[in-house]
Amino acid sequence: MKAIVTTLRVIASTVLALLFFAVLCLNLGLGFSRDQLLDADFYKHNLAENDAYERISGEVIPELAASPDYYGDLQISTQDAVTLLRRIFGEDFVQGQTEYVIENIVDWLKSEDEDLNLVIDLKPIKQRARSEVLAFVESYIDLLPALEPGQKPGLEVAGWGRLPIGIPSDMTREQVKDEFLAQAAPFIDRNLDKAPDELDLVAEAAERDNKTRDEFLDQFDGARRVIRWATGQLYMLSFLGMVVFIALLGAVHLPRARSSLRWGGITVLVAGLVLLTATIVVHSVVPDRIDSTAFISSQDIPAGIVDLAVDVEQTLVSDSAKAFILPTAIVTGSGLVLFVASFFVFRRRPAEPEPVPDPGEEGEDQA
Repeated sequence: MKAIVTTLRVIASTVLALLFFAVLCLNLGLGFSRDQLLDADFYKHNLAENDAYERISGEVIPELAASPDYYGDLQISTQDAVTLLRRIFGEDFVQGQTEYVIENIVDWLKSEDEDLNLVIDLKPIKQRARSEVLAFVESYIDLLPALEPGQKPGLEVAGWGRLPIGIPSDMTREQVKDEFLAQAAPFIDRNLDKAPDELDLVAEAAERDNKTRDEFLDQFDGARRVIRWATGQLYMLSFLGMVVFIALLGAVHLPRARSSLRWGGITVLVAGLVLLTATIVVHSVVPDRIDSTAFISSQDIPAGIVDLAVDVEQTLVSDSAKAFILPTAIVTGSGLVLFVASFFVFRRRPAEPEPVPDPGEEGEDQA
């Protein structure tokens, strides 16, 4: 009978230990999602760590050289256009708008905002563009050579966006600037006005998906409800489940307190060690195995952006693994404490049997 009870205890303990491990994994995953994946700072820190804003400016802005509206449709070299656009679309703008998009997406996924507003205001860019273009033209004229007598500077082409070729002998450099800018400014303003005042990223995505804006957002409602439930109620239920399974594991071995603590400690210790080891392996091995082959190659994506995406994904995996190290170490330490404590629990001494009276002594007492 004792062997049967022991076997049943071992089977029950093994089942409860496996259930504890499963719920522990669920709890840690949900906690990571709530505290890291649904935290805008997690992504902003990652992008800053990889110099993403500088690299985005360096790779994306050259692509805008084919859209001359933002530099007044001046007929300038591609190199000059890229230099000018980098001054117009500065790193501060790229960083501000990227962080704005991240914050709004995260708040929307957490259902803190019911509408996803990803409208990038380009009016400040257009205002900056006018002053930067005019400053570029002045700097360009400052470097123009003096013309031979009889040569024309070409100021009459200012209304077409073409730049002068030199400074005539009968004019000062400042006179050339004033006359050229007086003719070129209206042309520059007209072309800057053609550039859009804002960019609605949600509307753009919906249009590519052949959906209205509302239809595009509605398809994510189910996922948002799951995220809200998983990081709220399910997270708390998983924490409660860990407590319940460990309590049941201890109850299986009652009234032997030492055995209860030892089984609980071993269960928590082994579960923590397994997850801690897996976390360290992922942190050490996986990031270095991520390369550009993980991304779909396309001629439309600059190589620098692909490299940035690889670096960002490597850092995300590394930071994610780091985020698991502390909680898994705490679980491992808790299990070790319980296991060690089990050796300091005194065994309950068995009750001493009552002495059996001697029949001879009992007869003498009766006499």
